[in-house]
Amino acid sequence: MKVSRHLRDFAVVDGLNRHAQIDVGKNIEIRDQVQQETTLSSVYAADHEMSAARDLVRRFHAMIRNRKPEELDSWIAAAKDSALSSFATGIASDRDAVRAALVQPWSNGQTEGQITKLKLVKRQMYGRAKLDLLEARLIGAV
Repeated sequence: MKVSRHLRDFAVVDGLNRHAQIDVGKNIEIRDQVQQETTLSSVYAADHEMSAARDLVRRFHAMIRNRKPEELDSWIAAAKDSALSSFATGIASDRDAVRAALVQPWSNGQTEGQITKLKLVKRQMYGRAKLDLLEARLIGAV
């Protein structure tokens, strides 16, 4: 039993054993990844605005993940003169809420998820029933 299990691991398929096929698959995956990185590098090298936007997105991501509200004002100032100016304007207009999200330990993610689920069910049932069926569907979905 043990020997047959090991032999099965080396079964020949299309002239290659399965381990070789896995290695070929990994090589193709790595080659595709390198090709994508090369393409992105050439795009960023050719377009300074795209490169600056990428750097700003990375800074914003790091600021959010590391919860650093002191970096918010400098990020907004830098982003207003970039391809992200519209996003930066929106963040600036709601600066207090963004700062609170970076400082406070809680989140309203659960509430937003429940609202999204309610809206989805409501859209699916639009025009089909009244409040009693909607209530039964939501209570059953929880």
